Order: sequence, then C-alpha cells, then structure tokens
Amino acid sequence: MSYKGKEAIIPLRRSELITPNGVGALNTNIDGINMMTGALDIWFKQVDDILEFVIEEERLRHLLNVQELRLPPDYRENYDKYNKNYNEKLTIPFVRFPNYYYCSNCRVMVRKNGFEKDSKITCTSCNNKFAKLIQVPLVVACENGHIDDFPWKEWVHEKTDYTCEGDLVLKSTGGATLSTMKVACLKCGKEKSLRGLTTNGAERLNQISSQESSYTCSGRKPWFGDAEEKEECNCQPQPILKNSNNAYYPQVLNAIYLPILAYQDIEKIVVLFNSKPIKESIESFTNYKMSDDIIIKELKRQHSQFKKYSDRLMLKALAIYRESKVLKKNKVYNLKLEEYIYLSRSERLDEKDLKVVPEYNYLNDDEDLKEYGLAKINLIPKLIETRVLYGFNRLVEPSSIIHNPDKIIEEGKRKLFIHPEKHNWLPAYQVYGEGIFIELREDLILEWIEKYKDSKRFQKAAERIKNAKANGIEVPGEIDIKFILIHTLAHLFIQEVVISSGYSSSSLKERIYCGENNGSQMSGFLIYTAAGDSEGTMGGLVRLGGKGKIKNIFEKIIHSAMWCSSDPVCNETGMSKGQGRDYLNGAACHNCSYISEISCEEFNKYLDRGLISIYEKSEDYQSFFDYINTK
Repeated sequence: MSYKGKEAIIPLRRSELITPNGVGALNTNIDGINMMTGALDIWFKQVDDILEFVIEEERLRHLLNVQELRLPPDYRENYDKYNKNYNEKLTIPFVRFPNYYYCSNCRVMVRKNGFEKDSKITCTSCNNKFAKLIQVPLVVACENGHIDDFPWKEWVHEKTDYTCEGDLVLKSTGGATLSTMKVACLKCGKEKSLRGLTTNGAERLNQISSQESSYTCSGRKPWFGDAEEKEECNCQPQPILKNSNNAYYPQVLNAIYLPILAYQDIEKIVVLFNSKPIKESIESFTNYKMSDDIIIKELKRQHSQFKKYSDRLMLKALAIYRESKVLKKNKVYNLKLEEYIYLSRSERLDEKDLKVVPEYNYLNDDEDLKEYGLAKINLIPKLIETRVLYGFNRLVEPSSIIHNPDKIIEEGKRKLFIHPEKHNWLPAYQVYGEGIFIELREDLILEWIEKYKDSKRFQKAAERIKNAKANGIEVPGEIDIKFILIHTLAHLFIQEVVISSGYSSSSLKERIYCGENNGSQMSGFLIYTAAGDSEGTMGGLVRLGGKGKIKNIFEKIIHSAMWCSSDPVCNETGMSKGQGRDYLNGAACHNCSYISEISCEEFNKYLDRGLISIYEKSEDYQSFFDYINTK
C-alpha cells in the first residue's frame, strides 16, 4: 500500500530504517514522491509500552553509551473498536524533500513546504488537472551532513543578492540528464544550464557568491521537520543528484551477540591478572621471554586460584589482558576481540543464540588441510547480528569509529536527534543467520611477512597506504599486509561460496578479525548471512564448511587468484599506482576481487590477490599459499 486515503506514505521494513533508509535518508515511494526520514525524537511519540521495543545487546549499548537500543516501531491496525491494542498505529515521521517542484506540463517551478500530506500536488500555473508536480532532481549537501534545495534563483541570476522575483521554469532539450536541462526566469529572461554541476559544482557555485569568500552551506536539516533550526556551517556545499549514492552514508555499528554467562570465567581471570602481585608476575615472565604456555603453568604453580581453570581458557584471558591498554583506548576493537574468542574456541558451544561447532583444528586433526595454512574451521549454525544506527554522513564515507569513538558517536547523535540531551537510546535491529569461521595460522603469516618484507609487492602496499594518508584519506591503523591478505581471502571465499550455497553475494557478509601488531593473535574471518527470520537461515552456508568442501573451495580460490580477465592491466595497475577507491588496492578489480559493497567492511578497499597467488613466479617474492607449500 502506498496511500492511506490521499496521504503519501512509504512502506518500509524495520531493518531498512537502520540501513539504508535511516534518519536523514531520502526515500522514494511507488508514486515517485521523495521523502526524508525524520528525526528520532518523535519515533515513539504515541507509544504505550516502550519496553516491547527494547532489545538486549549489552556490549553495543555500553560502547555507544546509551541506556537502550530500540527496534524501529511497526505499524499495527486495530480492527476491534471495543478493545484497544498496545502500540497501535505507530508511524515513522517523514518530510517531503526536495521542496522545489516543476510542472510536468508547463515546467514552471514552485516551492512547497515539506509537510504536504496529499499524495498528489497539482500545478496552479496551468491548472491542468492531468499535470503533476515533480520534485527537482538536484540538491546541495555538505560534509557536515546538511542538505538543502539547490539555489535555483541565485543560480539563474548568477548572484545571491538578486532582486528579480520572476517565476522559474525547468527546461529540457531532450533526455533526462542534467546536461540537457536549463533553468530560466520568465520575468527577466535569464537562463542557465545545469551541465557539469555534479562534477565541478562547488567551484561553479562560488561564482554566484556576492562576497569574495566562497559560497557556504546554509546549515539546513530538513529531517528535523518543523523544529528545524539552521546551524552555522562554513563548509562548501556540493550539488548532487537527490538519489545519488553519496547523498547518504549511514553510520552503522554491528556486533555478533555473545552469551554473557559463557564469558564470565574469562572476565574473572582477567580481573585476577590485573591484581598487583599477579600483574608483576606476568610482567616478569614476559621480560624473560617465556612462552604463553609456560607463563600459564607458572601462574598455576604460584597462584592456587588459577588451578580450577583450563589452560586454554587462561590463554584466551591472557590475550585479552595483553590488549587491556589498547582496549581502554579502543572500545570498538574490543568488540571483535571478544567475538574472536568465542568463534575460535576449540570446544563446542550450544547456547540458545550462538552455536559453534568445531570442524577442524590443525593441532589435533588428521585431515591434511595444513597445506592451506588453516588453523581452525568452526561452523556457526546459529548467530544473531545486532545493527545500530548511530549517525550518518553525506558526500564522504564515514570516518572509522575505531580511533575516536566517543567524539564520532556524539556527533552522530546530534544528527539523529533534535534534542540529543533529552534522549538516551539509538535505533537497532537484530537478524538471525549462520556462518563459517576460518582462522589462519599466525606463525606462518608472520614468517611469510618477515621473509618478504623487502619485496616490491609489500613495499607497494605500504606506499599506497602512505600516499592515501598524505592525501588526507583516513586509513585505519590495523591495515597492513596481514589485514590485506585476510581481507582478500575473505572476498575470494565469498565468490566461491555463492556458487554452491544458494545465497547471493549481497546476502553474505564478511567480518575480519585481525590484530594490530601489538601481541594480538587475531588472524581470521567470519563469512555469514544474517537475513533470516527468528529461526535463522536454511543452513546452506554451514553445509559448505566441512573439511572436504573447504579444501575444494581453497583450491579454487588459489587457482582463480592467479589470473584476472583484466590482466595484465589489473595486476600492472595495482603494482604501479594502485587502483580502486583512493588507489588503495593492488591487483584487485571488479572482475576478480570485488564483492557487493554492503557485504564488505571496507567498501572494497585494501585488496590484493597477488598476496594469495601469482601466475608469474620470482625469486624475491612468493605469495602466501606458494610459500607454505614450499615449507
């Protein structure tokens, strides 16, 4: 249904209100009406029982510093006039945007407010009852998240202090692109083309500024509705098409739900590790360069409180303890470290909301998967992913939340709420799914990196990252050769899995677990689907996690990585100046290594299939899988 009476509405799934149609996003209904999702302040204005919408995910709630995570409200009709249902007829607020329209018959432009509820607005200039007012295709936005109507009158009159108040018309010389459109004033006769506005529009807008300074952003937030107040903003706005990809980048933080009870023993051990005498013992053992296994044995010998814990549990706790200095500064990294401990476990886990089934462990398994450098394969028949919307960006991709989470989260809340100080919650959604967790052998990766650290391929990878940083592009600190190897392998794994699993590539997602060269042992990835109902998905992905099938998948990955249909261009471009977004990829393009952007954590950046396998062998470099096969 697209109407309720004559009222324009947009039917959306609850998950779509987290991404891609969260607060501040433009949505188009089946009648072509563009509406912007309203601020969170009035999402639950008519709610009877808010507890119905509260979901549990303590780790995300704590990190985002909110009291509650809430499901978006769902609309419920009440067909019983004698008995009222709880939480009925809850709707999400929308405002119309853009506010400029043109008539499909006479092409005259008119500005309307964003609160028109009628699904069809007619033209008053030509009074043609069959004519329809259509929203203009162009808006302006800035990097601070503001968005406004394109300055049509200023543009056609070529100055901001214009005096002519004539009506405007949006002419088209044939076709629906900006290059065929021009805007004209019916009173003074001036007209100006829209050609090239989306490529160098910011510079061209400066030409209409009445001052010597550049044309600046209006600071408008139309999604705040009638409570909108313009912010002071010195950014230079950029003309964009209203439905372009860079009009809205949701900032979403996700996490795999972990059963808290199963984590309590590890937390208790970490607390003990932080006590003064035990902390001094660990530091002393570490200074003597004792292995972790020996450290655990010595701790058990000297401190009786550890005797009831298994060596494996204490090793996991030791990994967390060593990360403690990092975790205090880096709460987002902590999310993945905790998940890694669960997903890489050697024992079966059969909790209600997370099931882990060990399939392969190179330490005690007879199967010959060692030639692929695999440490573990764990099947995840059931998992829950929680996704939380904490902000959004326009024009530029969101900054990495890892290195300054508190500041980024606060900035995001100011975009989502009209009065952020009055609210202590964020919208979230939970989906059920399944997955395969694969861990690579850390020792082999470090040996390989050490041996070829001076190779041209490694140096080029470091050079690409250095150049990106020099150009002001934010590169997360954990990006290194190890990360690029694991990330590329995850992409190629998804490409092979979609052939047999029954899922499309956009239904599968990656989650990369990689240390930051600070003692962490994270060297793995999770490929999962989280698009099912409350009972999870169909199991097609987990069935591919058997040792025999994994071996077949890795054989195909190594073979396919050798050659791209765009070679030698793909490989040579990657090895010269880099390619892809911000030139951050080596040998990786749409024909060999890219997957759907919604499936990739890094927007298809930091990839190089030359780390997996290469066709042309050389003495100064071997790919990872070539290296471990010669050991």
